[in-house]
Amino acid sequence: MSKSIQDKLKASVKASLAKANQPKKQDMTTEEVMTSIGIPKSTSRPKDICVYKIKYHNRARLDHVKYPNERLRPLPDSPIFATYADGDKWCKKKEKEDPENIYFTHMTWVPEPEVPKAVLKKIKERGW
Repeated sequence: MSKSIQDKLKASVKASLAKANQPKKQDMTTEEVMTSIGIPKSTSRPKDICVYKIKYHNRARLDHVKYPNERLRPLPDSPIFATYADGDKWCKKKEKEDPENIYFTHMTWVPEPEVPKAVLKKIKERGW
C-alpha cells in the first residue's frame, strides 16, 4: 500500500508544524560565549602605572625633509625606569656604546603586572 500524495503532504505539514511549535533556542549571552571559548570573566582590570621607557632615532637620518618616514621608534625589550633621571643615565651610557642612534626617555603607561618589583618600589617612593 503506497501512500498517496495527499497523505505525504499531510505528514510533511504536520512535521513542519510540530517543528515550528517547539520552543526556540535563545541566543547565548556574551558571558556564556566568553566562558565557552575559555576566556575568564573579570570585573577588574590591572592598574596602569606611569613609567619611563626608551625610544631611539637613527642619528644619520635626522633630516625629516630628506627622510620623511624616519621617526622615533620604541626600543624592543626596553627597560622600564621609575624616574626620568634613571632613564636619561641609561640613554647616555647606551649612546656611548652605540653612536649610530640617539636614545630618548619616554613617559608611558604600563599595566602593573608588567612592571618589575624593584621599579614598582621606586615608583611608590617617588610618590606620584
